[in-house]
Amino acid sequence: MTRLHEAGTSRPFSVLDDVQTTFAAYLEAEKNVGRIRAQTDTETLALTLVGTVHHLFMTKGANVPSLRARIQRIVASLISSETPPDLPRG
Repeated sequence: MTRLHEAGTSRPFSVLDDVQTTFAAYLEAEKNVGRIRAQTDTETLALTLVGTVHHLFMTKGANVPSLRARIQRIVASLISSETPPDLPRG
């Protein structure tokens, strides 16, 4: 990681920060309208999702046929505990 920082940019992965920030804002909006529990830590949830998806892309590549289904299962698993019980899950 140090070599990446020394290679010419101080923040080589800043796009991931942007994705995380955008996703956290989306989750916060979902929380504000009651689709996610009020006590949900949306910043941590966004970091978890972005980090997991990034890991999958880096280790499996973007062209794995089952990647989309795997990401959907991961998101559903993480979000299911944050969905109020009176809303449908899925």
